Amino acid sequence: MKANKTDPHDAAALAQLARTDFYEVHVKSPAAHGVRSIITTRNHLVESRVRLGDMIRGLCAIFGFKPGPSQGKAFSIG
Repeated sequence: MKANKTDPHDAAALAQLARTDFYEVHVKSPAAHGVRSIITTRNHLVESRVRLGDMIRGLCAIFGFKPGPSQGKAFSIG
């Protein structure tokens, strides 16, 4: 292994590791991928809801109407 940290040297070192089976790769289960995709989708939906609520509040404030606190409910899985 070379001490020089340039991209070509890094690529050569990684290729050597792959050839010699020096490391193993952990692949997540399909169930783990499913859970991660659900969590990611929920986060996107929550961000969209908050963004839309803020936009509506901003437009209402321009015309002098101040809506009360939002009525969001807790999200539960099950």
